[in-house]
This record gives sequence, structure tokens and C-alpha cells, in this order.
Amino acid sequence: MHNRPDRSCQGLPAAILRHLWDEFPTQHNLLTSWAVGVAANRSVPEDDARLASEALLLLAVRRHDRVVLDALATGLTGPRRILAVEALTKAATDAELGRYVRNRLLNWAESNNAEKLDLVVDVCGGSWGLEQPALALTRLGKGAGGKVFGDEKLVDAFRELVRQAPGLVEKTVVQWLGKHGAEADGKARRQALGAFLALVSSETSTELILASALDASSREHYVHAWQALLSTNDAVDAVTGQLTWWQERFEHDVEHRDAVVALLAEVFAPPRLRLRLDRLLVAEGAVVRPFWRDVLGHAMQYYSLVQKAPEA
Repeated sequence: MHNRPDRSCQGLPAAILRHLWDEFPTQHNLLTSWAVGVAANRSVPEDDARLASEALLLLAVRRHDRVVLDALATGLTGPRRILAVEALTKAATDAELGRYVRNRLLNWAESNNAEKLDLVVDVCGGSWGLEQPALALTRLGKGAGGKVFGDEKLVDAFRELVRQAPGLVEKTVVQWLGKHGAEADGKARRQALGAFLALVSSETSTELILASALDASSREHYVHAWQALLSTNDAVDAVTGQLTWWQERFEHDVEHRDAVVALLAEVFAPPRLRLRLDRLLVAEGAVVRPFWRDVLGHAMQYYSLVQKAPEA
């Protein structure tokens, strides 16, 4: 094959692509680049680009060709990312294609490739995730390890899963924290902390977390997770923003304010975290925020009680 295929081709039926694949076995890389280019080209009508992305997906899955599927994941960006999301969402539930696609999503979730991670989050936070929340949650949890702390897309995905299956999400995140949150380092710990921060950053989760925190074991895991995040340099800004949002959400909430203050007081009880609390305590103009002043007071009392407890 000496001539490069026309990138302006409108549509790419699966049969044509399979035929080209069989006829030119030494040109698979070129064919892949061309087909992805058709789907990604914004001058190509969206319906035709959708045909191209679906044809690529079918080819990749039926031939078990990871290179093609990876090219689809990384090549469709910007406005055309939705085509990859649509194709993978549809394929993830397909009797023939589903297992392979779900396995690739799991593999991508543990990669460090930004495009693949974004695609995993989009698919798992969309209609497939709502249909299969347990499978989606596993992939989102692993994907949290490669996303920056507080990533908005990850927060949005957790928000959707909480709306669909709140008990499942809460129970699973607690299990992750119990298993990995206390580790000194490691990817699993990073995943658990990232997932926890995404969970507590959603307005759909606040009352769920407070109710769960009535259980002593869950409460301990939450407290340790917040403390770990506050002690992790690249998480400090994100968790400070999340805590500021909690302050704004609960400082005038008569029903929940005391419970939130008590929970956060346990988080900030260790003196080593007081510098982090100072960042929240003092607003512009050296004005002390009453909410965090109360948290500080309760934190000092709680720490004092804990220190005296062994002597009792």
C-alpha cells in the first residue's frame, strides 16, 4: 500500500476496515492512525466519525488488538472524546465485547496515561457506571491513584455513583481505607486516599459520611484519611478546599453543625496538624472564622482527653 488513505473519508464501515486489515497486514499502524484520524477530524460529520470509532472498537475487540484500542482511547480528545465514551459504554455491556472492554478499562485505570484515565472516569461515571456501579467503582478507585487529588471529573463520577448506590460506595471506600489507608506509602494507599477525597468533596455524600461516622470503625478510617491527606504535600490544597467547602456547607446547619465540628476536631487533634488548621482558621484581614475556632477548641479538648486516657 503506497498511498495514504484519504483522511476526509466520510464514515468507515467496519467491514471495510476489516478488509483493509486483512489485505495489508504490514500496514496496521498506518491504518490505525488513519482510522483514528477520521474519527478525530472535526471537519468530518459527527455521524461519520461515530461510524469510524465504532468500527475501530469492533476491530480492536474482535482481534484482541490492544494497540488499536489504546489508539482510540488516546486519539479521540476534546469534542470527539464523547465518541470514544459512547462506543466503550455500549461495548461494556455487550455479551460478546463486554468482558474484554471492561478488562481494558481496568488496565487503563492503573496506567499513568491522562487520556486513558479521563476515559475511564467518563465511562464509569456515566450510564454504564450507573448500570454496573460495583464494577465501575472498582475502576474509579484504581483510577483515583493516577488523578490529581480533588480532580473534578473524579468528584463528578463519585457523585453519580453515590446517587445510584450510596451504601455500596460508602462501604467500599471504608474497606479501601481499612486495607490501604494506613500504609506508609504505595499506590494502593494513594488510590484509597484519592477515592476518599473524591467522595467527601461531593454534596451528595456529606450526610452519608456523617451517618457512617456514627460507626466507630468507619469514623476512625475517615479521621485517619483526612489526617493522611493533610500530611501529603500534593494533597494539601485540595483537602483544604474540600474542608472550606464543608465549613460553608455546615457552619449554619443547626442539625449537623455539632456533629461536623466534633468529627473535624478529631481530625485536627494531633498538634502536628495545627498549622494546617491555621490556614483554615484565619480569613483575609486576620479575621478568625468562628467555625474553625470551635473546631480548634474541641480539638484541643479531645487531644487532652486522649492524652489522659491511659492514666485513668
